[in-house]
Amino acid sequence: MATNIVSDATNTANNHGGGGGGGGGTNFSENMTRSVNEISRSASDLVNDLLQRNPKYRRTVSPKIEEEDDGLDAPGPSTRMPFHHHAKTTSKGGSDGSTDESDHSDENNHHDDDDSDDSDDDSDLHQNGNYDSSDSSESDDEVASVTSNISGSTCASSSSGESDSSSNESDASDATSSHEAHATSDYDTSSSRLELIKSNSPLQLNQSWSGSSCYLKTNNGPLSVQGSLSATRDIELINTNGAITIDRKLLASDRIRVQNKNGVFSVHGQSIITNKLDVDLTNAPINLDCIVQATYILIKTKNGPVRLDHVSVGTECIIKTSNAPVEVHILDISSTSAKIQIESSNAPMNVFLPSSYSGKFSVETNSNGSAKVSLKSNERSSLRFDVNENSRKEGTCKNSNYKANCEVNIKTSNASVSLYI
Repeated sequence: MATNIVSDATNTANNHGGGGGGGGGTNFSENMTRSVNEISRSASDLVNDLLQRNPKYRRTVSPKIEEEDDGLDAPGPSTRMPFHHHAKTTSKGGSDGSTDESDHSDENNHHDDDDSDDSDDDSDLHQNGNYDSSDSSESDDEVASVTSNISGSTCASSSSGESDSSSNESDASDATSSHEAHATSDYDTSSSRLELIKSNSPLQLNQSWSGSSCYLKTNNGPLSVQGSLSATRDIELINTNGAITIDRKLLASDRIRVQNKNGVFSVHGQSIITNKLDVDLTNAPINLDCIVQATYILIKTKNGPVRLDHVSVGTECIIKTSNAPVEVHILDISSTSAKIQIESSNAPMNVFLPSSYSGKFSVETNSNGSAKVSLKSNERSSLRFDVNENSRKEGTCKNSNYKANCEVNIKTSNASVSLYI
């Protein structure tokens, strides 16, 4: 456009100069030349202004991109740079703007190079739908590996992942089942010897057991058996700060030993039958309403009452407590020389012997209490007192139908004591 303006002005000057006189033509020519120069400078300024204001009028024009494609069809990281580069332009102080124009031209050429590279990259990425994803694949594998390690799975594919997941679920299920079994104490009772030891937790056997020996021990938690225990040899139940509870029978050919501190012992079944019964409690009551049958009976506690409703004595029976009352019902004595000893302190006592009892007796308390011996029936039994004091009774009970030489000794303090035969 600037070239056309200059050309038209020159033609006009030549035409006017040729048609006039020499002097007038020369002056007119000089005037027109100055006008043309002024027009040329104005045109140059206009061109520079257009170039600065609108890049599309530059001599080298960048290709127009209608829409910037940030996401490629093929997977993987894109190497394409954004179209609008904020290039740093340095002005070197030209008053006519030529230096700025040159810088803009270099910048525009730089855009052309970038777009050319971008075009090549796009061609490589999209040509025939092929894409080299080796780098991206390796990166994905590393991420998958890290994710796998975090989740606890070592799978390398979805199928193996499902397999490992199933395995993990199976292991978790087994662990949960094991934990539940441990919590409910659903133990393997097939062995001839059962030995279960726990600490600071409950011990619970959910079924009956039979075998040669049984040993159950815990502390700071209840010990319970939801069934019977039957041993050809012995049974031991030990606890501290927790109850010992048997829902059914306790049977052992040799010995049953129960030891508990600060916890009760109770049997809700029909009987406790053994050769030797040893119950040793501390600071807890003993209350058994089942049949207690043993050749040797040793039942002891401290600071707890004792109540036994159905006792069958073989050779020896010792029952002791302190600072608590005692009530014992002995229904049968199998040995003709059985010895029975029952003691307490600072509490009353009541002992009942079978009407067939025959042997010696001794009932004693101190001066703050009274002693009493009486017969439940006078038909076959008779009493003879060797000592008949208020706080002490000694003598012999004879039964016409049963000849025996048993012995019973009952003692307390600061309370009354009574023997019923």
